[in-house]
Formats: sequence, structure tokens, C-alpha cells
Amino acid sequence: MADLRCGTRSPVDDLAKYERTETSDDYRHRMTMNLLTLMIAATLIAGGVWLTTKLVENRNLQDCFLRGAATARRSPADQVANLISVRAET
Repeated sequence: MADLRCGTRSPVDDLAKYERTETSDDYRHRMTMNLLTLMIAATLIAGGVWLTTKLVENRNLQDCFLRGAATARRSPADQVANLISVRAET
């Protein structure tokens, strides 16, 4: 196998020294690592979707405020501050 069709020698004489034996495969460890990787990937994807949703909501709310719309949704802190100021005036 060391000779190629064109007559030159292969740079790698034998790949047998790089092969793993059947006993070195730890199926349980491999499956645990696959599950852990899947959980991390799912967490990253869910976090990205959540972050994107929040950014779109904030952009739309900012657009609403910039247009001066009276029906713009306000944060709960703004609603409480508005309630306090209305009660103080009466």
C-alpha cells in the first residue's frame, strides 16, 4: 500500500498506529458528552431567540414613543410613577 499508482511513495507508511482499539471506546461517556453538548446548544439557541424577541419589542416600543403615540405601552415602573403623580395632584 506504500506505492501509489503514479509510482511515488506515500508520505504515510502505515495508518495502523493511529487506529483505536475497540476496547478504548467508552459509549456511556460519549453519549453523556453528546447530551451535554445538545443541552448547551439548545440553551444558546433559546437565549438567542429570547434576546432577538426582546430587541424587536424594544425597537417597536421606541418607534411608538418617537411617533408620539398616546397608546404606547409603558413599563410597569412608568405606570407606577404615573399613578403616584396623579394621586399627588389630587
